Amino acid sequence: MRATCVKCNGFEEFDPVSQECFCPSGTYKTDVVGCARCTDFGSLVKTCTDAGPVECNLGAQLYQGTCVDGCPMGTLPSDSTCRTCSELPGNTCDLVTAHACNLLLDETTDTCAISCRAMSDGISLPATYQQGSVCKSCGIVGIDECTASGPTGCRSPYGLLSSPDLATTQCVLRSDCIASPQNIYRSEVSEDLRYNVGFCQTCPASSRPDPVDRRQCVLNP
Repeated sequence: MRATCVKCNGFEEFDPVSQECFCPSGTYKTDVVGCARCTDFGSLVKTCTDAGPVECNLGAQLYQGTCVDGCPMGTLPSDSTCRTCSELPGNTCDLVTAHACNLLLDETTDTCAISCRAMSDGISLPATYQQGSVCKSCGIVGIDECTASGPTGCRSPYGLLSSPDLATTQCVLRSDCIASPQNIYRSEVSEDLRYNVGFCQTCPASSRPDPVDRRQCVLNP
């Protein structure tokens, strides 16, 4: 049987099993010279196709079809690529990632946020307030809004109750509010007309709760 001579071009290598030329790792197939080096697309390219880089050298990241030695401003390393910071809000992240992109971490959802959730959604997501780079939970969804010092608004059937010295606040259920003989509970429509906000108040010593509906104080007889 006569041996067949095969000539490989460029950086092609010969496979004695298949008796064919192939492009080894770090090269790509071309129509002109057989194989060309991936470093034609840059010195940081590890593997590629004729369309461009597929994988970069250790320590480099793939960004917009190019291998870079460091992610540009507005992006951050994510595995072997650069992730754009604008993609992060609403997606899972950690405090380091949020800080690197000048974003906030919502500790309730473990997602990045541009700003804290000023008000509860009334269903499952509580309102949050900013503490450093973290959006801290206000607590129960009945707390409509808050600061680090405590609630500043409550959704009905909760009511905002202040301590006698006004130093602290809390959201209490209507039933718990009027369980105290000197308290009244009232509610009013929110500014956006979507729900009611509640208030739990203590009548002054010179008055008592209206015995009919417990929504107002009346003077003592």
